[in-house]
Amino acid sequence: MMGSEAAKNIQRPGHLKTHIPANLLADLNKGKYIYVLRNPKDLLVSYFHHQRDAMGVAYHFVDGKFEDFFELFINGPMEYNDCFDHLLAWYPYTKKDNVLPVHYEELKDDPSGQILRIAKFMGDEWHRNLLEEEGLLEKIVELSSFGTMKKEYDSFEIPVVTDPQANVGLLAFADLNRGIITEHGTVKVKDFVRSGKVGGWRKVFTDDMNRRMNEKIVEKLMPVCPEIVDMWRAHGIMD
Repeated sequence: MMGSEAAKNIQRPGHLKTHIPANLLADLNKGKYIYVLRNPKDLLVSYFHHQRDAMGVAYHFVDGKFEDFFELFINGPMEYNDCFDHLLAWYPYTKKDNVLPVHYEELKDDPSGQILRIAKFMGDEWHRNLLEEEGLLEKIVELSSFGTMKKEYDSFEIPVVTDPQANVGLLAFADLNRGIITEHGTVKVKDFVRSGKVGGWRKVFTDDMNRRMNEKIVEKLMPVCPEIVDMWRAHGIMD
């Protein structure tokens, strides 16, 4: 949302978050990358609520139906490319030393273990600090928990920028959300952080949706990255 200039001018060392597919990034040999991936079923449900509930005005999707969104998701490109193609574009890079794949399901199962794993990837000093400084790991687990994130985002409002000289991304955000700008000149994004659970898809998928998604996962991913599909299977995703 901040545009390419913000990325170029960021303080170093620093971090950036992006949803961009690997093939659109300039040089993946520089820097370190943490690639977080989530099973397509829960991803689809989360994505639907984000587009309808959190950003429905911007995307003209306030009255969107899950059945329609399912068809869009499973049949072709979405905002940041087809979900399966996105994973396949990143997958070869996850074998490189400067890219760390992190599974959402494992973050939920073992946040402490995954945070230590990320720290080790970032550097021995980071990892050592977590092991030696009493209470530090527990504090990070708490502050990065879903409950803390939801509490923070539920009270978060984004200032709307209208200065024509402002960042183009912020101007676009203001224009897209002009229908819900508050009297304070901000946009309050509803349910930006919603549920965060593993297996929420079970409440909304029909048997036919589940069958079709399983077939798509096997067709697209099993020939290339079977260990990812097996990990999802171990978490009950392929039931």
